[in-house]
Amino acid sequence: MLSAQSYHETIDRLFNGMHSQLFATDKALMPVEARQNMQRRIAALTELPEAYVESCWEQKDNRPPQLLWGFDLNRVIELSRTSFMAGLISEETAWNNILKTSAYAHALFDSLDDFYTNFRLGHAYWCNDFRLTNEKLKAHKSYNENCDWPIKKISWRKNEDPLPEVIQNACEEFVAFETRKNQHKEIKGFQQDNNEI
Repeated sequence: MLSAQSYHETIDRLFNGMHSQLFATDKALMPVEARQNMQRRIAALTELPEAYVESCWEQKDNRPPQLLWGFDLNRVIELSRTSFMAGLISEETAWNNILKTSAYAHALFDSLDDFYTNFRLGHAYWCNDFRLTNEKLKAHKSYNENCDWPIKKISWRKNEDPLPEVIQNACEEFVAFETRKNQHKEIKGFQQDNNEI
């Protein structure tokens, strides 16, 4: 982030599913064998079952697919914090976006662990790198097994507020646009070497 403008542009893209859009499009347009290979690779990188990867494309308990919203929403939190610390945005702007993110996460995910597992899935999709995904897995395990911070005692409260349309409809508009263009012939988010954030 180099300016308030670039912060706001990136946050807007994340709230619109920057990575979730690509993941949803992969489900819709990738050949079955390529999609299965991607699922297998992401499962291996994260040490999550392939069935979990598949489940992130599906509705669950009348809630929309999780796609990679854990990753997109976590990036909003991280960028808001660091952009405030760098003096690019106000504290009020940072908190507004963090609290908005929290409301969405508490409506879409069942627990902090569920949220972070989806974050790890998105991170693996984004980086496709074993060393980096292994670091995230170690951090997740360490937090669950060794961390004694008081915040761990705070229970995850489900938020019943309606989610924005882009989350509810699983990035449907973006997928439809990509389908009309018919130019999504490779795994955009998964195989890129240089990612934006």
